[in-house]
Amino acid sequence: NWMRLSADYRRAVPAMALAEMGAVPSAVAGQLVGQPDLRARVKMHDSAWGWNVGLIYELTPATRIGLSYRSKIKIKAHGHTDLTGGVQVNLGAGPMPINVAESANANATVKLPDTAIFSVTHQLDDQWQLLADVSWTGWSSIKSLDITNDTLPGDSLALRFRDAWRVALGANYRYNQQWTFRGGVAWDQTPIRNAEYRPTSLPDNDRYWVSLGAQYRFSPNATVDVGYSHLFLNKARINYGDPKKGTIRGKYKDSADIIGVQFSYQF
Repeated sequence: NWMRLSADYRRAVPAMALAEMGAVPSAVAGQLVGQPDLRARVKMHDSAWGWNVGLIYELTPATRIGLSYRSKIKIKAHGHTDLTGGVQVNLGAGPMPINVAESANANATVKLPDTAIFSVTHQLDDQWQLLADVSWTGWSSIKSLDITNDTLPGDSLALRFRDAWRVALGANYRYNQQWTFRGGVAWDQTPIRNAEYRPTSLPDNDRYWVSLGAQYRFSPNATVDVGYSHLFLNKARINYGDPKKGTIRGKYKDSADIIGVQFSYQF
């Protein structure tokens, strides 16, 4: 399978970064404390190939089990970093503004995780079908997000993701030849280990899914599917610290709603 990564990452950069860049003399670096942050924007993209494998085994005419695996995908993304902003320093002749508008080539390597899924389907009767699956995702392949720039300081975000599990149960109800209704619930484990490794850009936590959907069949070849999911996320605490960026402590309370529509035609 082919995967494309396109990222647009923005963050504030402490004014002290100007001293690391040599944009201000080291003798006045202390004057940068408390000054407005600079603004950094990183845009990167790339694509790579992976592979999938799977099998289905029929235990009985009504029950089937399946097993599938998707490989890791290593993406070497490239793009550019733009750094803008301004500060004032006193070099002895009064305050002097220093404006920054720098651009640099940026690179990052990301190892997207592999995934394994075990599933079971059971046909109760002509109308009811039960479904269940357990999936594992190897998020531990992502230790950190490291961005290198050729003429600007790089950036690193410590993540230390852990492998995560997901368990889902569902059912399909065939009302008639045209209509099929669906419903399901799921528990989805976050790859974030704890509050110390929960960045502000990813305030994720374990979540519970409740989903409803329906399919309408126009003909033997054409169908349209509509689905809705609500995600209940556990409250997330953050205590993320970095020697250069400081420490952030707080709490997050999140939820999400997902709506999907799909049209299918079989040739």
